[in-house]
Amino acid sequence: MNLRVRITFGFLIIVFVMASVSGIIIWQESNMHKAFQHSSQISEIEKYFLECRRQEKNFIIRLDTESVQLFASNYDSLNVVVSKMLDYDLNDQMMKKLNILQNKLDSYSFKFDTIVSSGKIGIDNILVLDEVDLAREIHTLIKEIKSITIQDFNKGYAVTNNVNIFSVLIGLFLSVLIAGFISTRIMDIIGHPDE
Repeated sequence: MNLRVRITFGFLIIVFVMASVSGIIIWQESNMHKAFQHSSQISEIEKYFLECRRQEKNFIIRLDTESVQLFASNYDSLNVVVSKMLDYDLNDQMMKKLNILQNKLDSYSFKFDTIVSSGKIGIDNILVLDEVDLAREIHTLIKEIKSITIQDFNKGYAVTNNVNIFSVLIGLFLSVLIAGFISTRIMDIIGHPDE
């Protein structure tokens, strides 16, 4: 194999490695972006749910229709965000947790409606206690989903960093190898192999 073919082949190897690494980095950054979006949506879910809880407590204290209306408005927004998230391409664990969350939120809304329509409000009311227990379960579930999105983001970030480091090292190694080969061949051609 002559010198030109070897040099060309060496540079093609470098280009191939760098193109492969770039593809992996772009793919991982896409995964990081998705995880960031999911994390943002989970924060919205948490915000709307906390507002539902606030309006639930306001209703129990005040027995007013404004709290019921604000609860319904926030619950509708909450449902929209959960439904949007369920439409995304999610991993099985996330999909399972979101489906459980959706079912618990439906149950939570039904319990609130039952409390409103019963007219019997009190801290010791069984319906209120059941709803509070369910709300705590929902809080825990939202935190679990949030931690999954954070883990997905951190995993994508770690892989991207490792690939970046690998690409720099392999690029340096191949560059030094090719430069050494070229300089040796040039010195051989010139006739000064030891200089």
